Amino acid sequence: MVVSYLEEYLNFCHELLKRWGVFVEPAWIVVFCCIALFVSLLGGVIGWTRRSAVRKRKNCVLILGAMNSGKTSFFYRMMTERCPKVVTSMAPNRGFARIEGKSVELVDFPGHQRLRAMLDPYLDQAGVVIWFVNSASIASEVIMVSQYLYRVLERTRGAKLVVACNMQDVLSAASCANIQKMLETEIDKLVLSRPGRLAIEGEEGREAVSEFSTPFRFSQCGVYNFVPCSVTNNQVDRVVSQMRKLI
Repeated sequence: MVVSYLEEYLNFCHELLKRWGVFVEPAWIVVFCCIALFVSLLGGVIGWTRRSAVRKRKNCVLILGAMNSGKTSFFYRMMTERCPKVVTSMAPNRGFARIEGKSVELVDFPGHQRLRAMLDPYLDQAGVVIWFVNSASIASEVIMVSQYLYRVLERTRGAKLVVACNMQDVLSAASCANIQKMLETEIDKLVLSRPGRLAIEGEEGREAVSEFSTPFRFSQCGVYNFVPCSVTNNQVDRVVSQMRKLI
């Protein structure tokens, strides 16, 4: 029965094409139908793959920050439950950690300025960004840190942000509230000095449109939290708690 229906359909197509002045052998009609079916299936597979990639992004946690802020130490603490002595990373570290029974991909991206041109593909995959700050040295680094963070915020609209204020056990450490105020003040200066557009360092000829208003507040970024921690002393519970809520 299926064969007879197929023959009737092919004859119908053949007659219809003849009326339009197009003479095509029935065998070629079969070929064209097969090609159309293949293209449709291929489009469906590509669409499913893209939707799967979007779902996967929600579980990708990108760990960022300036050099010596504790990113890599936190990464290894999550992966091995230890905090080994580390040196400045010159390549991303990737791995999967179990959080609340869920396998979560962690990406620790180096803080070296020369590597920031390679950051964009990782930003595209980020569902959660954990931004590490050295609370003991932020006062002297706030301009550099703010410029880097502003660039990341421009490229990750929609990603959830956790600012991990590391080294809170140091006497000279700034509080989370003071760190938030310092960063908002410096980013506000960037918004005012570059109205409408922000040039992206390391990518000649490319710009990102700035959608932030003044005075700048982190509430413009959507979901965000500033949490205290000390990676070396294994005081990271509040950072991990935020990760559980956001992934």
